[in-house]
Amino acid sequence: MPQIINSNWYDQNADRAYPLVDFATRLDTSAAFTLPNDLIVDARLAAPPSLDSTKFYISQLSAFGSGLVLTLSVDGVGPVASVTVPISSFTEYSAYTVTGLPGYTDVGGTFVFGSAAAIIAAGSGVYNFVLAAAQLLPTVIFPAAPSVTSITVVDAFGVETRLTGAVTLAAGDNVGIAVAAQTIEVELETGVLIEDPCPCTDTGGKARTAIKSINGATPDANGNLTLLGVGCVEIETDTNAIKLGDACAQPCCGDAEMALLTSAARDIQSVLATQANKSAELEASLRILQSYLVD
Repeated sequence: MPQIINSNWYDQNADRAYPLVDFATRLDTSAAFTLPNDLIVDARLAAPPSLDSTKFYISQLSAFGSGLVLTLSVDGVGPVASVTVPISSFTEYSAYTVTGLPGYTDVGGTFVFGSAAAIIAAGSGVYNFVLAAAQLLPTVIFPAAPSVTSITVVDAFGVETRLTGAVTLAAGDNVGIAVAAQTIEVELETGVLIEDPCPCTDTGGKARTAIKSINGATPDANGNLTLLGVGCVEIETDTNAIKLGDACAQPCCGDAEMALLTSAARDIQSVLATQANKSAELEASLRILQSYLVD
């Protein structure tokens, strides 16, 4: 059998406290649980220079039937990041992502976990540690390069959307986007811009749409669109409205005059009926006279 001269890096770490400092006790605050050597076999962390690399430690191990959660803290600061390890998809010597907690999103990295038996041995419970018990080696912590970790978009209704990863700024209708060096310019197309002479603050401007034309009529160079009245047309303004009226079509008579007009129309109908009767009587008399003349 060949002699093993050097064991695997992870195997070496499974037999020692790495990535904890050599003098770490690995005991929780109740002294009832000891952090197994082969639970964590490697780690790499990126953190801002404002966080002291000599004060990072594992502050809590929360073990459940479905997995465990490691909480990383900085002594004197508090929790700054966490690592979640699900049992269902666990693979020995696999790396899991370190996620920065709110306020410390620039903290990140990976933790490599060893045997599944060490995770299962943790059972179910929450174990707390102090700096002396679970301090991380400062050599596994590197300065985090300043960068944009996310972009939060707030729409006109106050709804926030947080974007991470690759984010694209796309020009929509009537909007132009140009990039020059590190500057992104966003502008409206000049043909659509309608200037508002009012110097007051427009609280609803974000949700307001631009009117490009009315029945094909477009604004002048100053963004003004004139509405003209011809003949009897009268133009009035109201809240969010323009009123069009016709002065010539207003009635000249009231209820009393309309009653007299109705009565006069009825009298004319009566006279016309009488005239019709007289006309019929005259026609009958003419027929009688005609019969005499024939005889």
